[in-house]
Amino acid sequence: MIPLTHIYNRRAVSILSQQKLNLAQRLGFEVCCLFIDVNDFKLLNDTHGHEVGDKALVALAATLKECLREADIIGRLGGDEFVVVLQTNDTNEPLQIKAKIVQGYNAQLAKLSLPPLSISIGYGFAEHTKETFEILLNKADKDMYKNKLAFKAGQLL
Repeated sequence: MIPLTHIYNRRAVSILSQQKLNLAQRLGFEVCCLFIDVNDFKLLNDTHGHEVGDKALVALAATLKECLREADIIGRLGGDEFVVVLQTNDTNEPLQIKAKIVQGYNAQLAKLSLPPLSISIGYGFAEHTKETFEILLNKADKDMYKNKLAFKAGQLL
């Protein structure tokens, strides 16, 4: 666990996620990875200070815990990058979860009187063949990066 956010660190997420992927292969359920990045986080730190930045990270961790199930794996990769690994049987579920996270994060920021922020969220599904967590994470990262580029161009996806 990372002391600031009280969620798993990268190493723990990697180990737990690989276990979930191995189980999914045996039992036949889908695994989805969400990659979450806070937009303009450096600007927030530079403008309002690191204490405000830390509060924004804690608010995102709290939002993820509130919006997701206990069985979902929630972690912080580092900086302002977060990851969620979840079991699903509905390929539309990530879109619903993305919306729920964005709405919940906006509410958390407002409740704490923090400056408004946006987040970019990408996702990817594991293939039914044996796949490593790093491959799954890379899929979600690429999708998140597309969303981040759209955000920078002024087009939220």
